[in-house]
Amino acid sequence: MGEKTIGNFVRKVCNALWDQLVEEQFPFPTEESWRAISEGFKNTVHFPNCFGSVDGKYVRVLKYTSSGSMNLNYKYFFSVVLMAVVDSNYRFVYIDVGAYGKYCDSSVFQRTNFYRMLTDGRLNVPQPALIQEGSDVKLPFVLVGGPSI
Repeated sequence: MGEKTIGNFVRKVCNALWDQLVEEQFPFPTEESWRAISEGFKNTVHFPNCFGSVDGKYVRVLKYTSSGSMNLNYKYFFSVVLMAVVDSNYRFVYIDVGAYGKYCDSSVFQRTNFYRMLTDGRLNVPQPALIQEGSDVKLPFVLVGGPSI
């Protein structure tokens, strides 16, 4: 079999697996699930009201045919970007794979469905809450990211 045939087969199998498992493995977040993630951050790193951590990772690839420099990143190798939001145990809450390697994390993040839903208020993020017992100060829930997010 040729490389292109195998590549098409792998892509179709991966898409079929994703379609079957996405709802089970990546259920749409609820206010309760964000609160549980926040408790994890509060207990492990003493950071209250944090509902996730976001970062991107370059995944090295061979240069795509006719892609020019779209996948060439600032480290001078060809890549696609894996953008992920994780909980306090480094478990994926959201992933986006496939952005051109030339883009920085903040550009990739702003192109994700997660970002659109977050800015539109559709992610069920809890309302501001007390960060400790006995306090009357309420602070919003936040998403933390690396220096370029």
